[in-house]
Amino acid sequence: MVNINLHREEKKENRIYELNFWRSGTFFSITLLIVTSFIYAGQLLYKKKLVSNENAIIKEISEKKSSLGSAALVSIKDFDQRISKIDNNLAQRVYPNDVLAYIEDFLVKNVYIDSYKYEDSKQEVALNVIADSYNAIASQILNFKKSDKFSNVDISSTNRTEEGKITFTLTMILSNYNNPENNL
Repeated sequence: MVNINLHREEKKENRIYELNFWRSGTFFSITLLIVTSFIYAGQLLYKKKLVSNENAIIKEISEKKSSLGSAALVSIKDFDQRISKIDNNLAQRVYPNDVLAYIEDFLVKNVYIDSYKYEDSKQEVALNVIADSYNAIASQILNFKKSDKFSNVDISSTNRTEEGKITFTLTMILSNYNNPENNL
């Protein structure tokens, strides 16, 4: 009977070893390594799929661009540039009636405009003006210099007419112009 008991004890120890293996750190480490390997392999496959999808989309975009034709693209780009230049020109446009209204606001008595010239590139206004006296000329120049609408006011020439009137030429730069197109 002693042999039988020993034999039983031996089987019991073997069974404990088997149960301990499933609960041991070795089994957990191997399982974790296998799961991590599967996740990594899945990510690699997913990355390949995303790269192939991206390449397919890039190829489709290039095919559609080439199907439009280069002439159509040039025409569309040219049209877009023209529209942007027109918008820019409208924003910088100066209305002659507005400039004349500004000048009218600052005219003094006994001073009359003989001719008017506006140069758009420099925003320069040139006036040939007729006045009754030099005091009127001085007052007129002072009014334009005090205004916030004109700067660099300069008198370039003075003459006396046969009737005794004084003609003079004023040049000035239009500043602080408020374009009505921008207010829309």
